[in-house]
Amino acid sequence: MTDRNGPSLAALLLLAALALSFAVPSPAASGGTYVILDASGSMWGQIDGKAKIVVAKEVLSGLLANYPDGSPLGLAVYGHRRKGDCGDIEELAPFGQTDRQALIASVNSLNARGMTPLTSSILFAAERLKAVEDEVTVVLISDGRETCRGNPVEAAAHLRAKGHRFTLHVIGFDVSDEEQRQLEAIAQAGGGRYFNAADTAQFRSAAEEATATTSKTERGWLRLKAYRNGELFQAPLTVTGEGKPPFQGLSVADDDDPGLLLPPGVYRVTVGDGGSPAQTKDLDLTVTGDKTAEAAVAFEASALKVSVLGDGGPRGATIAVLLKGKTVAEAHTYGDNPVTFPVPAGTYDVVVTDGAVEPPAIRPFEGVVIEPGKTTDLTATFVGGTLQVSALADGRPTQAWIAVIAPEKGDEIAGVRFHRDEAKDPANGRLFLQPGTYDIRIEAEEIDGEPFVAFSGVAIEAGKTTDLEADFSSGILEVTALEGGKPAQAWIAVRKSGKSDDIAGARLHAEEGEQRVSFTLQPGRYDVVVTYETVASNPVRTASATVEAGKSLSLETELSAASALAVRVTVNGEPSTSWVSVRTPEEDEEITGARIHADEGEEGVFFSLEGGSYTVVATAEEIDGSPLRRMGAELDEGGKVELLAAFEAGTLSVTLPENLIQAWISVIDGEGNEIAGCRLGGEEPRQGAFRLAVGSYTVVVHPEGQEEADLLEWTDQVIEKGTVTTVPPAL
Repeated sequence: MTDRNGPSLAALLLLAALALSFAVPSPAASGGTYVILDASGSMWGQIDGKAKIVVAKEVLSGLLANYPDGSPLGLAVYGHRRKGDCGDIEELAPFGQTDRQALIASVNSLNARGMTPLTSSILFAAERLKAVEDEVTVVLISDGRETCRGNPVEAAAHLRAKGHRFTLHVIGFDVSDEEQRQLEAIAQAGGGRYFNAADTAQFRSAAEEATATTSKTERGWLRLKAYRNGELFQAPLTVTGEGKPPFQGLSVADDDDPGLLLPPGVYRVTVGDGGSPAQTKDLDLTVTGDKTAEAAVAFEASALKVSVLGDGGPRGATIAVLLKGKTVAEAHTYGDNPVTFPVPAGTYDVVVTDGAVEPPAIRPFEGVVIEPGKTTDLTATFVGGTLQVSALADGRPTQAWIAVIAPEKGDEIAGVRFHRDEAKDPANGRLFLQPGTYDIRIEAEEIDGEPFVAFSGVAIEAGKTTDLEADFSSGILEVTALEGGKPAQAWIAVRKSGKSDDIAGARLHAEEGEQRVSFTLQPGRYDVVVTYETVASNPVRTASATVEAGKSLSLETELSAASALAVRVTVNGEPSTSWVSVRTPEEDEEITGARIHADEGEEGVFFSLEGGSYTVVATAEEIDGSPLRRMGAELDEGGKVELLAAFEAGTLSVTLPENLIQAWISVIDGEGNEIAGCRLGGEEPRQGAFRLAVGSYTVVVHPEGQEEADLLEWTDQVIEKGTVTTVPPAL
């Protein structure tokens, strides 16, 4: 990306960010500072061993603690309360806040959870600041690009064009190259600077620079004008003070630009023409507190000046300059036309992409000749049409998403939101489109299921506005779920009648005192599916409801009082760690299950079930072979049944015969199944033990690594409750 009259802006900004620790702060606008802080979920990413949200809170707390009492301050934050909510924006401190300690406490209590609604955040700040008379510095902090439907660049440019008095600086905190490009464009459209912060130190310096306030009595102005081929342009500066490292800056952009505010002293200023290779000139200037140090430099260089126009005025666009098919210069301009590229003499191709319409319109220029020492002028003119959409629900504005779809492919190529409150978005429901024919889909976001109205073959004409209105109707469905006559904890899903897909759903939190849940639905017939969550079998009740426009309907489903099933499992009379499964008696399918953790002091498990017949299977996990007990349970409505699965067990002790080096020991039950085994000898102990249910077993010894060793077998080994049986028998 290139500055309109200089070298790569990304490179300049990166150098500026690296030099921030010793650069002289530029003053915040006299109207004070309004910070927009990113608290989206991605702020939990690590930087220098800390979460970015932690770094941001520490840095902001320090800035707030030292912020001058006489300077107005405001703070908004986004993404800190709810996941997936693009409207999660909150003003922590109205502009003019004076209680710094309360504000610091609010900052430190923030959590990072949600989305990155950059567009809505900029519009939110502009709405809060619209009554402020002085120009305000707005500082937007973000660790990524827009993740909600919106165009933050267009929003910033539109607000400034409409006379909102603010300068928008942007701090990109640990962002990718692609994310940086969008954030740079936002700052440019907002008339401010972009700061790239790749680590904690750069973030602290960027925040200090962007929010700094400086008194004119302490410093003086250095005002340098740069001309290229007789035209004023903004040139890159390297400023070096006595005993100080150099820092980067820019020459004045116009007659109203005061320049750089510096401590008194003598400075060496190196001015570049932005070309490649660059021409530079050095000046020595003295800054005093009571007089502006002014100077001018002139360059003669080949350059390309591109003007982008549309609808009678400057137009936002992306401009790429190519030499033999390779991009050698690029700029994103949002109304600050024309853009000048200092390039060596030669023949170039230029591609201008209209940033004001969707889909983007492209204007190529081939074989543009740049002469030595001259500026070549080029003008790209675009003409688009306007689509203005409004959405109503029951005759009143409702929030809706407007999607523009390419008819031939069916792809969404552009979109915008229509808000109930127009103040939230100056471009409410409005899109600028290339002339052509489109399909338009309008989704009502405040009606459950987000019903839509589709318009096919909508013609957009150059220089004209096409108006569309979608009128939705809706009704209210309130659902109550009862269990034994009392509000129940339940999940409630709404489906169109006869369909299997949910169009809406909500949880009824009875334990929090919630009595019912409410849905806003289009008129029609629906199936309401209620799943009772406090009952282990999760029983389901289904009811039908017909919703009418403008009316409320109450629906109630009820589950009979749940029954209680308590199950204990013991081994030799002591609680035992076991798995308890509750199953259907016919299909033997598990409905629910739970583990008894005897080692943690649990003596049994409890199930809440509908009345009926069940099969309960208890598995004794502390006995080798995990024997089972199957029991039947008949539960009456609201009743209670207690079951005991009592196992008896003893110990089988096996010693490896002296003539064997190593062997695998198998324990076989009466049905011929191996239910337990272990290896003895070698690197393992020569003696092992099994805990077995009372009964008769066969013990088989499989010698390992001894070709002539015979298989050993002891049959009819009887295990009795609480006793130890030894194999081979003790002599």
